[in-house]
This record gives sequence, structure tokens and C-alpha cells, in this order.
Amino acid sequence: MRVAVDSISTLLLYVEDPRSVFRFVHAFTGRIAALDALGLFAADPEAHDDRTLAMVRGAFDGRVRVRTGDRGPELLVTGLPGQPAGWQPFRLED
Repeated sequence: MRVAVDSISTLLLYVEDPRSVFRFVHAFTGRIAALDALGLFAADPEAHDDRTLAMVRGAFDGRVRVRTGDRGPELLVTGLPGQPAGWQPFRLED
């Protein structure tokens, strides 16, 4: 089973206290883990301050960052075992 939340940024926009979003996401990820499922959550790092992002990040096991590198799109995976170190190129297939 896979669960995706399109944008934590939207939740943070409409909720006054980011701690409420953290508590919701923490409870939600706990249920996902109990089902041995995969949860994917997205956030726009440019839409929030570093403190808010750091707090919300605490609810997750790992993080995947995406950027446009010199030779195209790249991703960096941290916090998940068995992943290569450093930025890695990737390509989206049609």
C-alpha cells in the first residue's frame, strides 16, 4: 500500500500552528508504518521558514530533495538505508 500527501505546504498555509500539522503528520505516518506501507509527502521548502520545515521533517524517516543540476534533474536521499551518497541524476520516463 502507498499513501501520498500532495502538499504539506497547503496544510501549513491553512493551519495557524505548525505544531498541529506536525502532530497530524506524526499520527498519520504512525498508521502508515503500522500497515507496513509507504508514505510520500511533499512540501515546498521555499514556502516555509527553516524552523517550520525542521519541525515537520521530524515526523519522517527519510528525505528526498530534488533540484536541477548542471546536467539535468538530480535527487538526494537522506535518512533511508541503502541509498547512494550525494546528488544522483535521474530521468522521468513517459
